[in-house]
Amino acid sequence: MNELESAIFDLLDPWTPPVSALGEDLLRVIAARLAAAARDAVSGVMPPGECDVAMRAILRRSGYPADLAAPAARRMVEHVA
Repeated sequence: MNELESAIFDLLDPWTPPVSALGEDLLRVIAARLAAAARDAVSGVMPPGECDVAMRAILRRSGYPADLAAPAARRMVEHVA
């Protein structure tokens, strides 16, 4: 994992029981996908307003707990902004 993926992994709150149930391997995959979306947002490929939406979609498709997805996406957008 690179530095951005590691930071995003920590922002996923992997120690919370519903999140930890996903397993570390899946959380690393999710972190890599979210890091790619963050790079797109920072490089201008994706408009800033779409970054949060894209991150929530990645979390939802990956099975991340729905009630924790919006706050997690918000933390990530704040981190990369």
